[in-house]
Order: sequence, then C-alpha cells, then structure tokens
Amino acid sequence: MPVPTFVVIFKLAPSPTRNRRERTLHDRLTPGTWWAETGSAIVVSDETPIDDFCDRLLAQDVFDPAADMAVVFDLDSGEARARGSFVDFGLFHLAPWIEKI
Repeated sequence: MPVPTFVVIFKLAPSPTRNRRERTLHDRLTPGTWWAETGSAIVVSDETPIDDFCDRLLAQDVFDPAADMAVVFDLDSGEARARGSFVDFGLFHLAPWIEKI
C-alpha cells in the first residue's frame, strides 16, 4: 500500500512561544522525504491516516486552535482537514470537502 503524501499549510500566531512551537511541529514530521517552503507549507509522506497525522502534528503543545490555523490535504485520497482560527471562511466554500476538526 502506498504511503500517503500530505500537504500542510499553517500559520502560527505571533507569541513568545512561536519559535519553539514551530520547531516542535517540524520535529513531529516523520524522518524521510519531505519538502518545506518558507516554513508555512510542507509536503510530507507519512504512514499514518490523516486524522492520526493531524492529532500528532497539531497537538496543543504546538498548536493553539484559538489563534493558529492549519489545513492538511491528503494528496492521494483527496481528504482534507482544517483546524484552528479562520478569519476567511472562503476556503470552505472553495473546497467544501474539507472537514473542520
């Protein structure tokens, strides 16, 4: 069975803990093949299902759902999850299959 490939787009709100939270988020990516651009978009292969991947990557010690936002797309299955604080809900109109978790 092929390993799912996820696209993660995120924004961590400015705070005294932002740098630590971003480093921890990156550390939670499975070692292996991955690509990151500007620290806000990551493409990564991971063996876990999308919900388990989101729970691990976006745990409360890294991710503040009241201030941060993230969208995770599974490129293979077409599933997507969104978590956090969204100002522009246009994303959910453009891509109605995204589940807000």
